[in-house]
Amino acid sequence: MNFRILFLSLFSFLFLTFSTAHAQQSPEEFVVLLMIEAKGLAELPGDIREQALLHLVRRSFDLPLVGKFVLGRYWRKATVEQKNAFLEVFELAAVRSFSPMLNGIPLDSFKIVRVAYKNIDNILVFSTIESGNKEVIKIHWRLRREYINPAYRVIDITAEGVSLIVTLRSEYTSFIKRNGGIDSLIAELRRKADEKR
Repeated sequence: MNFRILFLSLFSFLFLTFSTAHAQQSPEEFVVLLMIEAKGLAELPGDIREQALLHLVRRSFDLPLVGKFVLGRYWRKATVEQKNAFLEVFELAAVRSFSPMLNGIPLDSFKIVRVAYKNIDNILVFSTIESGNKEVIKIHWRLRREYINPAYRVIDITAEGVSLIVTLRSEYTSFIKRNGGIDSLIAELRRKADEKR
C-alpha cells in the first residue's frame, strides 16, 4: 500500500474521531456528524475501513443496551459467559446491520425535521431524505445520553416505520428457537464474522 495514502487515511480517521467525540453537540449535530464520518470511512482502504467502522459503531451506538434488547427474553436466561460472548460477536454483526444505513443516506438531500426530548434516555431525531424519484423517506433516530460522559448514543434507527433493532430481535429470536439455544446464535454470528475477514 502507498505510504502516503495510508498516512492520509489514518489522519482523516483520527481527525474525524477526535472532532466527533469531543465536540459539545446537540442531537441534530450528533446525527449529522455521525453520517459525515461514516461517509468518510467509505473512502478508506478495506482493512482500515473495517476497523474504523467497528470503532465508529462502538463509540456511537449503545451496543450493550441494543444487544440486550435484540436477545429479548433470552438475555435473562443467558449465563454471564453467554452474555459476554454474544456482546463480543454482536459488535461485528452491528457493523453489518447499521453501516449500510449510514453509508446509504445521501447527505445532499438529508434534512433534520425536528427533535423530541422525551427524557435523557429517549430522544428522537426526525429526519427525511429525498430519493432519486423525489420520494421523501422518513428516518427516525432514537438516542440516549449518558449521565457520566454527556455523549449521545444511538439505540435504534427506524426507516419508513421499520425499526432495525426490532428486525434484528425478530431474526435472532427466531434463529434461537429453530436452532436450540443462544450458543447456536453466537456460533452463527462468529461464523459470519470469520467469513468476512
